[in-house]
Amino acid sequence: MKDRISYLPNGICSHIVSFLPFEEAIKTSILSTQWRHICCSLSNLEFCQYQLQIRKNIKVSDFKDLIYDTLILHDGSDINKFVLKVIIDGANVSIHHVNAWIAFAVRHNVRSLEISEYSFDLERLPLCVFTCSTLTELRLSYIRLILPSTFIFPMVTTLEVTHVKFYSESCNIPKPITRVL
Repeated sequence: MKDRISYLPNGICSHIVSFLPFEEAIKTSILSTQWRHICCSLSNLEFCQYQLQIRKNIKVSDFKDLIYDTLILHDGSDINKFVLKVIIDGANVSIHHVNAWIAFAVRHNVRSLEISEYSFDLERLPLCVFTCSTLTELRLSYIRLILPSTFIFPMVTTLEVTHVKFYSESCNIPKPITRVL
């Protein structure tokens, strides 16, 4: 029987693969030469460090490389959903890495952004998050967040915060904000 799926246009194949969990979507690149670059146009990118370390026995440095490899190969198409669940340890995954990955998603017109950072070391999100014109959903958990003096969130309709401590940018020593969004 002839493989008809592999000969569908890349956009349709990419759409089909987008329904798979991220790990499974990456595996499709070994199916055939026609599928090799399908993951380059995935619109849902989910990087969950803890799950990959437990289920797949992936080291922290390999996790960081997986993210960079995926983002470098990305074809520039829009990102619908970007999920980043990470443990910042300073040596392998730093705040600078996390902010670069978030900025990448914003540059690619992300619509849904979910950030979880389990060591509470992330304090600042890139400023572009606070003015992103395509962001409609923002989910933050397990972070301390220093809010910039001005932020807009022009299109955000869903804002979910769990275990987030808000601080003011004007404070030298972080003090909790008494008024939350």
